[in-house]
Amino acid sequence: MVKPQKWQQKLRSDLARGINRPMFPKQGDTSVNNCDAVNCINNKVRVCQLESIDIDNTGGCVSYTPN
Repeated sequence: MVKPQKWQQKLRSDLARGINRPMFPKQGDTSVNNCDAVNCINNKVRVCQLESIDIDNTGGCVSYTPN
């Protein structure tokens, strides 16, 4: 059995006390201002055109796709 994450434990605790919260944790308010992956198909004039991106453990863009 997988141990619930902290936000899941907090959600359950709040629901048990009658506190209504969003089901999923809030996403960060981060944006990519300057993309140096100039050979990525999602990069137009050094600006990422994707609405959202995922970053791997090494800080690399998971959505990177070379031209």
